[in-house]
Amino acid sequence: MKKAMKLFFLPLFILSIVSLVSCNSSQQGNENSLMISEVVDGTERKDLAVELYNNTDKEIDLSTYSLCIQFSEEVSSDIPLSGVVKAKETFVFVHKDAISDELKAKANGFIFIGLESNNILYNGKQPLALKKENKRIDLVGTWDSFGIDYATDRTLTRKKEFLFARNTFDEYDWIRYNTDEFSYLGTIDVSVTEKELLEGPRLEEKDLSAPFSIQQENGQYLGGGGVMDVEVAFYVDGDTTGFNYSDTKEIAKLEIEQGTKVRYQNIDTPESYEGNIQRFGIVAKNYTNRILRTALELKVQTTINGAIKDTFSRVLAWVWADEKLVNFEVVKRGYSEVAFGSNDIMMYKGVSYTSYLYNAMLYAEKKQLGIHGDINGKYGETDPYWDYENGHVKDGYKGNEK
Repeated sequence: MKKAMKLFFLPLFILSIVSLVSCNSSQQGNENSLMISEVVDGTERKDLAVELYNNTDKEIDLSTYSLCIQFSEEVSSDIPLSGVVKAKETFVFVHKDAISDELKAKANGFIFIGLESNNILYNGKQPLALKKENKRIDLVGTWDSFGIDYATDRTLTRKKEFLFARNTFDEYDWIRYNTDEFSYLGTIDVSVTEKELLEGPRLEEKDLSAPFSIQQENGQYLGGGGVMDVEVAFYVDGDTTGFNYSDTKEIAKLEIEQGTKVRYQNIDTPESYEGNIQRFGIVAKNYTNRILRTALELKVQTTINGAIKDTFSRVLAWVWADEKLVNFEVVKRGYSEVAFGSNDIMMYKGVSYTSYLYNAMLYAEKKQLGIHGDINGKYGETDPYWDYENGHVKDGYKGNEK
């Protein structure tokens, strides 16, 4: 393969060479090694950064290391590194043309994070590898897989519980922070532990004191992020419930009637109504309804600046049963994937509700819970109501009305 090579000098004595090469060889990294600990893809296209962490007891000379970005099966960008990473410390490489002053202030060195000869930047959708002596020792993304949203428009930070290199990417090792979150660069400290991520978000005083809705200049109402006490009017399925609402003035203003259904934000459980019962539909319905029945206190929460109702006039909400976010619990139990996009506004401990749900989904996938088990029932959790041999609900189960 023809190689295109360009040499340039950069601040802080960092020298990088970008070339068209193959990065196919690999070896398994370990906890006593150098690793990728954070990847940043900011709002500004050029606000890119890669943080390395030295998890050994000795300093590491980077002269035998490089970053490799795979743009296609034929084209990769190999970026030699230089500098010294002290024991148990980080080293942050920032894109040499970064825009953010905050990001640039975090840099230990500057490189072109992409393929400089073609002026192509890394965008979070290409596999990104750390190499030592031409062998991959750590990887963000799946090699030879392209267009997958690994780190696009977000900061991806390794959990402190998973500070070891892998040559096979595992998303569960990482925390998904919002775009332009630069505060964790230069440290392995993060805002939440793995245990806290698996416990899910909690309501805080700011949520309890926020307005349920905010009127816009055009007279329409959007969510204010506040909560309202509710009681179950009737049960529907795993992601929909009819509620009666405590604040009668508020719901009158919003033209919401008592008993109006709530569609749970960011989840979509299998169907369970008569004529369309899907695998784990009945199980998901029973799980959600059991949480609601046993709770001492139920609340619904709107999304800040989000729509309050969907196209079917259902209220869109985060549903809280005592201190637990039901949306999250359903995903963690394996009864829904994260659905209908991402919501980066609702936050707890610096992490969005959607990122909590995403981490819960990865957990459920690893445990092969619910819908993440085999569709033929060969491995993982099985649905007791499902006829795996014939691919439909067992005889005698009708489900709820549509």
